[in-house]
Amino acid sequence: MKKNKSKGFMLAETLIAATFILGTLVFLFIQFRNVNQGYQTTFKYNTVNALYAAENMKKFYMQDNFISMAETFRNDKMKYIDLSDCPTSYVNETDYCRRLKEVLEIKTILFIDENTTYVQSVFDSIDDISESMKRFIEYIKYDDELLKYRLVVEMEDGTFATIKIY
Repeated sequence: MKKNKSKGFMLAETLIAATFILGTLVFLFIQFRNVNQGYQTTFKYNTVNALYAAENMKKFYMQDNFISMAETFRNDKMKYIDLSDCPTSYVNETDYCRRLKEVLEIKTILFIDENTTYVQSVFDSIDDISESMKRFIEYIKYDDELLKYRLVVEMEDGTFATIKIY
């Protein structure tokens, strides 16, 4: 009779140990996945090349028509301005803009408000912005300081960057 009781105890002990080990492995897997996901994000968002390209485009737009862009943005209550095609309404030297964009390997350039919730509110109706660009805009942290704007750049290689414009 004692043999049967010890077999049941051994089975219960094995189940408890297996459950504990399985729980620990699931916990470690989830933590590793979160760390790995954050690690992959750092290689895609605000890379050195993308920041360099965004800074160059910022300098170009600041010398050209930043004031008119900001006024149009504010007065027309726009959610974003797509500068990818170097529109003549915001750029005086469109050939130079296109060449600069080509050399820097920029795919998309957006001029948005610092508070990204404005552009996020119309994501469903925007077809010309990629899903990965929308995820990057959601990733951007809102800094509640002065009236500022952002230049958001998507590179040809799938990386992104954002630069504040005061």
